[in-house]
Amino acid sequence: MASPEYQHEWYLQHRDEHLARRKKNYQDHKERDLARAKERYYESREYKSAHNKAYALMHPKKRLLIRAKCNAKRRGVPFNLSLDDIQIPAVCPVLGLKLAMSISGRSAASPSLDRIIPALGYVRGNVIVVSWRANELKSDATPEELRKIADFYQSITENKNFPR
Repeated sequence: MASPEYQHEWYLQHRDEHLARRKKNYQDHKERDLARAKERYYESREYKSAHNKAYALMHPKKRLLIRAKCNAKRRGVPFNLSLDDIQIPAVCPVLGLKLAMSISGRSAASPSLDRIIPALGYVRGNVIVVSWRANELKSDATPEELRKIADFYQSITENKNFPR
């Protein structure tokens, strides 16, 4: 095998030919190569999407933790949670729905991390896992659902002596 010095010298002597061949090859196969790159991109995108969904289903606590951290940063509120601080119950403590991760995104029964007192942020003792529906009811609830939520959160804040 030729030494690196010889290869470099040869390249310098034949550089123009080499670049011309590469340019011609690029022009001759441009459409084919772009089509292959596009195909690989979409295959990779589909694989990553499926992989991310499967990972989220296998690690729901981690998914909640990552989302909470991003939300805390976006909202400018404190964050000091760890995986040990997140306990996902079998059923929603507010509405009684059986909690289950959904492969197609959120559903009413998806676990959701709720800040009991929003201004305190995502900190230990101020979060609870409830159903996504219970967490969203603050904006579109029926009176009966709001009563359930109010009774639940009142009992929590009275038991934990949260600051007002």
